[in-house]
Amino acid sequence: MFNANYLAYNDVAAIELWRAAIGGYNELPRAHGVDVLVAEINIRYLAPLRFEDEIEIEIGVRKLGETSMNLGVRIWRDSEQTTEIATRSVFIEPGGNSKTPMPDAVREKLEGFSIDW
Repeated sequence: MFNANYLAYNDVAAIELWRAAIGGYNELPRAHGVDVLVAEINIRYLAPLRFEDEIEIEIGVRKLGETSMNLGVRIWRDSEQTTEIATRSVFIEPGGNSKTPMPDAVREKLEGFSIDW
């Protein structure tokens, strides 16, 4: 598997998390007045994935800070975990680069997706 594909899987999982939590990523600036950018991402490869492997992806919120959040993604093939991805994202003003606090309404929705791994 081409290594960059793991980042695409991570993005797809994050998009689905936003959809489940607040109705979609585009709701951040429209309804909550913030945007979010990835500040750091780490990938831990535990076992190789191969072309045509069928996988399952799980995602959750590891930590909610004042202006940032940490997500965790695990990728599985059958019952074997193959990958762990940790992402730290920062909330910013739409169209800008200044950090801004996470809105309380967003925090409340994301708390329902907390994980302990």
